[in-house]
Amino acid sequence: MMADLGYDSAIITSSDYHMLRTKMIYERQNRHYGFDLTYEASYREIDGKNVQWNEGPSYLKAGGFREIKKFWGYVLFLYHWVDEE
Repeated sequence: MMADLGYDSAIITSSDYHMLRTKMIYERQNRHYGFDLTYEASYREIDGKNVQWNEGPSYLKAGGFREIKKFWGYVLFLYHWVDEE
């Protein structure tokens, strides 16, 4: 779609705990195209401060640890097993 529209770059945004897997997926696909991709993580605001997933409350930490499992599943191309909840 980007090539069809004449774009050569994009800014990819995702939550901080999801960014590692997001970047891996985009880079795997981008090797066929060579777009200039920039990645920007978004953080959760808690008590007026932006915090990383590992500095947040337990539900945020739990989501981050699930994402680590999913990342390694994607590294090994085990999409079907890690995306089941």
